[in-house]
Amino acid sequence: HPKGQGMPFDAQGVPKKKVVLIENGQVKNMVYDYYHALKFKQKNTGHALLPQMVYGPMPLNLVLESGKDTPENMIKSTKHGILVTRFHYTNIIDPIKTLYTGMTRNGTFLIKDGKIHKGIKNLRFTQSILEALNNVKQISKSQVFSGGFMGGGSIIPQLKIDNFTFTGKTEF
Repeated sequence: HPKGQGMPFDAQGVPKKKVVLIENGQVKNMVYDYYHALKFKQKNTGHALLPQMVYGPMPLNLVLESGKDTPENMIKSTKHGILVTRFHYTNIIDPIKTLYTGMTRNGTFLIKDGKIHKGIKNLRFTQSILEALNNVKQISKSQVFSGGFMGGGSIIPQLKIDNFTFTGKTEF
């Protein structure tokens, strides 16, 4: 992807292959490293992590397709919500349930009647990524690069998600 960054090969030196993971809301493929490709009789897709990482193969350069909306229209169509401009310190709690936790950072705002009302304190979230993606109501046309760990990162549009689970607030 023209906005993407990252290594062209994985931690085992295997070239990374483009893999469509989800298409039209359905899981299409999985990624494999050398060990898991042999175990499940699949082709190695070049998604090995460093040997000390226990998660198994992981896609690190994700691209989420853009939609048709603008961020401004997404805000205008929101009666009551929270605008998150950045997530920070995001970690896996349960990889099987795709449960993550993290915090908002550098701009979290309350939306009332289609307008940004005021800034609010940063929030902690605990959320299944698959549940969040299942609750997407709008997707922006524009995409941005969001850096990740180990040379990875994602190309993502802005998403309007219903019922995102915030579990606490910070002191700042």
